[in-house]
Amino acid sequence: MWVEFQTKDGQIKKIFIEIKPYKDTIKPEPLPANAKLKEVNAFNRQMKVFLTNQAKWKAAKYEFNKRGCEFQIFTEKELSDKLHLF
Repeated sequence: MWVEFQTKDGQIKKIFIEIKPYKDTIKPEPLPANAKLKEVNAFNRQMKVFLTNQAKWKAAKYEFNKRGCEFQIFTEKELSDKLHLF
């Protein structure tokens, strides 16, 4: 989502917001040594999503900041706090 607004002091602020599920923004918990294959596969999928998002967000922050914009990530938690929808 792209947001542009004017601050009280007249500056134009530009923000790109990506909305993601909270579970995709946190590092998965390590598995116990006796984890089953199904749990290991689920952990690997969750870790891949987490690492992909981290790399993507690092690049996005760099590129947007270079252009004088902000990059923010919102989850259902931030939306609930800010918009009182949930």
